[in-house]
Amino acid sequence: MASALRSTISVVAPRATFGANAKATLAVKPVARVAVKNASAFAARSAFQSHPLKLSAARQATAAATRSATVCSVAADVRIAPHGGALINLMAPADKQAALIASCTKTVELSDRNACDVELLSVGGFSPLKGFCTQEEYLSVVNNMALPDGTVFGLPIVMDTADESIKVGDTILLEYKGEKIAILTVSEKYLPNKPLEAKMCYGTSSIEHPGVQMISTERGKYYLAGAVTGLALPTRDFPCKTPAEVRAMLPNASVDVVASSAATPCTALTTSCSRARSTPLTWARAASSSCTQPADPPRMTTSPA
Repeated sequence: MASALRSTISVVAPRATFGANAKATLAVKPVARVAVKNASAFAARSAFQSHPLKLSAARQATAAATRSATVCSVAADVRIAPHGGALINLMAPADKQAALIASCTKTVELSDRNACDVELLSVGGFSPLKGFCTQEEYLSVVNNMALPDGTVFGLPIVMDTADESIKVGDTILLEYKGEKIAILTVSEKYLPNKPLEAKMCYGTSSIEHPGVQMISTERGKYYLAGAVTGLALPTRDFPCKTPAEVRAMLPNASVDVVASSAATPCTALTTSCSRARSTPLTWARAASSSCTQPADPPRMTTSPA
């Protein structure tokens, strides 16, 4: 009879929280057992309240000191750490930029989308990344929505190209609308799995989906991986603060801050909540990057400022 009354519900846990294909099982107990258990718990609680345990004076003093130390520690620094543990800054010192530019072997004009990604990499908006994703990182993010070390990451950050002449070891000067904004040192050149990327990142392979259309028709045949060194930020028609500047603006620890976006102003937010299996994680990359990029259908990502 007990087995007949028991039912089991299997809940597929978000992969970002428990890893691929992990499951948590919740057992729904029979109503009769629940009633008995609740009654027992109520009786035990009543008995405890009528005969409360007496802590020794020493234990009470220790508990009070511990509470005080904990409260002070939390109040001293409640700001969320940057995603991955440290806010990345890839900008080169001004006095070294001329030599870095002179070392470049090729020059590439960036698309609007790639220019935004380069900017976010340079100022730490994509922390903890220090460059465009390697093939290992690309596949890990596509398949598991996380970097190989387990750090949650919503979409692969890639530099695409159709240029057959680019090879591993090239040092590429990245320009955007006449400005020299960064240098890419190519460590890998690989063929992406675009059908898999579209299906896993956007939940569909339909070319009617703008994200799938972008992967299929806008991006080049190859993806380039490698370290990025920032030279300058693209000129914008509106104020665009870096993550470090945004963090410096935050009020003291006693004030709560909520980050929000009115019209998808940066990659991290435009890609922040689409994946069906996503989980409610901290997504305040609005405070870690303030940059426009052509809107992508959103997919959950996490990156506190």
